[in-house]
Amino acid sequence: MPAISDRVHELRFWVLAWGLSGMACERSLGSEQVSRPAAAGASATAAAGPATVSPPKAGPLPPPIASSVLLLQRPGPEAILVPRALGAEFYFSGVEFWSPTEADARALEAALPGALRSSKDRRAAAISSQLGKYRRQYVGIVRGGKRRVFGNFFCEARPDWKERGVFVKDGGDCYFQVQFEPGSGDIVELNINGEA
Repeated sequence: MPAISDRVHELRFWVLAWGLSGMACERSLGSEQVSRPAAAGASATAAAGPATVSPPKAGPLPPPIASSVLLLQRPGPEAILVPRALGAEFYFSGVEFWSPTEADARALEAALPGALRSSKDRRAAAISSQLGKYRRQYVGIVRGGKRRVFGNFFCEARPDWKERGVFVKDGGDCYFQVQFEPGSGDIVELNINGEA
């Protein structure tokens, strides 16, 4: 069985040979710490004495994932942005989630009147005239490889609406949903609940 120092040299060789260019590999020479960029084809024999190799250093850590909804400051009924970590509580399973921003919500709101005007559903005009009475939930989803903001609109107050999606069967024009693509600025789906 090879000595541990031989395995360390072999490991260092493979790390360097794989060409992790631009990433720092650290090795310890006694009490001295040396940091060198890895270079493709570099020889492991350049290091003297026993050494240990640690993984390349990563950049700064990403911001923590939000674990609660963000209440938007807006006139009229309340609206929330749902972070990626809570997406499954507010939308159906089987999709990837992302965290929409306030700018995404504002862009959806700007596109909404036009989508309601161009809808063939006769109830869209009634919704358009009462748009200010609906609470909103904005959830970031990925469909067909594209980011979308799912906007869930409802006029009846529910005590748990900031904790989970509000979905009902029927309910008429008191409940409607849209899907907005921030990339194109278009509302690509509009669904108004049916009547009981």
